[in-house]
Amino acid sequence: EHYPDVLPSFVGLPMAAQRSVRFTQCRMEYNMGWLVQAEAPPGALLSTLRRTVLSGNASSQDIAFYFVHWFTDLAGAVPAPLSGSEKFVLGFPLKVLGAFV
Repeated sequence: EHYPDVLPSFVGLPMAAQRSVRFTQCRMEYNMGWLVQAEAPPGALLSTLRRTVLSGNASSQDIAFYFVHWFTDLAGAVPAPLSGSEKFVLGFPLKVLGAFV
């Protein structure tokens, strides 16, 4: 947001893709981990995201990219090589994993 030109891989993206990347990093007070683990009440967790979507400040591409970002972040939560993949294969019900893929 402040110095995008110092990241050549970001600057080289089309504007729509830059917007999606910014969307994954914005302050929505939304934490996918909290939702998945039921650590926060839905109203408090989703109210800012809901306002963002209803205001038209988030495209379907932005939201889809956010979930891809969350999915890869979850895989990286296990530091050992390939253990993130094990988390998906062994820890997710097949129906849930299939929905993401």
